[in-house]
Amino acid sequence: MTTRRRIHRRQGRLARRALLGGVAVLSVLAIAAPARADTVTEWDQIAAAALQSPGTATPPGAGQGAPSIVHLAMVHAAIYDAVNAIEGGHEPYVSLPAAQSWYSQDAAVATAARHVLVDGGLGIPALRLTAIDTAYEATLDAIPAGPAKAGGVTTGEAAAVALLAARAGDGRFGPFRFAVGTLPGEWRPTAAVNDAGAWLKDVRSFVLRDPDLFRGRAPHPRGTRAYAADFAEVKALGSTASSVRTEDQTAAARYWGLTNATATISSILRSVAVGQGGTLASHARMLARA
Repeated sequence: MTTRRRIHRRQGRLARRALLGGVAVLSVLAIAAPARADTVTEWDQIAAAALQSPGTATPPGAGQGAPSIVHLAMVHAAIYDAVNAIEGGHEPYVSLPAAQSWYSQDAAVATAARHVLVDGGLGIPALRLTAIDTAYEATLDAIPAGPAKAGGVTTGEAAAVALLAARAGDGRFGPFRFAVGTLPGEWRPTAAVNDAGAWLKDVRSFVLRDPDLFRGRAPHPRGTRAYAADFAEVKALGSTASSVRTEDQTAAARYWGLTNATATISSILRSVAVGQGGTLASHARMLARA
């Protein structure tokens, strides 16, 4: 066993937990570097654009508008494993492909992202798949031909294949839909269709061993004062002509309600990465954690 793999083994129990550290995500940028976009942030933008609705299809019978955050997480997990295989120093999320430190990280990032997006069965429309391949060719064309480029491509491909295998049968596109009721206190859709992404509740967690530990409390029972107070608050704040809702609350509701949340959060994280600096590897870790 090489020294590098011994390091990976010793750090075994730490890195997977670290992927959960959304609040601590900025810590990976502690070492300042010139502020610039890199291949990781570029492919985050490409992936977010390809996955966002409207237009994202799903496998037959799975409904439309699948939550893109799950698939973006898959992209970044593969990117992280590909870069980590070359850079070293951290435990892999799924796999540790054989790689040399001089392999092209740019080629590895682009290949890992492209493979998950194009070959992962994510239901991306054909027109967007063509755009992804065009972007991939542009990334590779900018990298000098040679063993470093070829090694990066091989590493990225291996990381993506392993990630997709690990996520196979993880509950995505399942049949679950929310039960529709007609009585007071029972859920009913505000549109003519059920939530096509309700299956998200059954998707296997990327990090948590038992997501049930983080469930919120159930609603207050109907007929209680607490339920009545919540109901009155929703009516007061949610009314079109509300006199108690602030302008900031209205703006926030419109912002998150009318934009694609995944693309918006992705844009925020890219801004942090570019503004704070850091290495390509630190950006790969940051976006995998997020």
